[in-house]
Amino acid sequence: MKIENSFEVPVPASEAWAMLMNIEDVVGCLPGAQLGEVIDDSTYKGTIKARIGPIAVTLAGTVEFEERDEARRMGRLKGQASDTRGRGGVVSLITFQLRENAESTQVDIQTGLQLSGALAQYGRGAGMISNFAGRIIDQFAECLRMRIESAPMDGEADAQQPGLETPPVNLGRIGFDAMVDTVKSGLGRRSRGKKSQT
Repeated sequence: MKIENSFEVPVPASEAWAMLMNIEDVVGCLPGAQLGEVIDDSTYKGTIKARIGPIAVTLAGTVEFEERDEARRMGRLKGQASDTRGRGGVVSLITFQLRENAESTQVDIQTGLQLSGALAQYGRGAGMISNFAGRIIDQFAECLRMRIESAPMDGEADAQQPGLETPPVNLGRIGFDAMVDTVKSGLGRRSRGKKSQT
């Protein structure tokens, strides 16, 4: 399954790049994610907590920078995680590219996902998972913007604020919204198809 997303941050590409290379900032802005062990400067262990209705899921695994090309402002991450209760796993390959505009930087992300076990059953609707990933990226981008805007104030060294902590992502709410978006887009295609037949 391949998913493409993009967002903009109001800083030059060099500053956006430095932030994306700071694993603490990245993990701190991913809903439900928590950094665990730092194995080396390219490999990290961590967890992601999510809630699907009444069911809580904790994915534990590793993420590794496979490529970091500062000159081209391009990077690639590989992640592997398994549900701690054995209900499936995820393998992801994430490539991001930064493109500097006049007053901002656009971050383009391509994600390849492989789901297994019960998670694969949930992910059969590729459109819903794609919409869900888009909403997660929106939350991630908003968190980055908040951190960028609050970082230079009063010259404080610690830019992290209590209000910026991210709780476990609620797939029940976000997943429902993504499902509605998927159904709407499907109905729109069906409606256009009927019109073309008349």
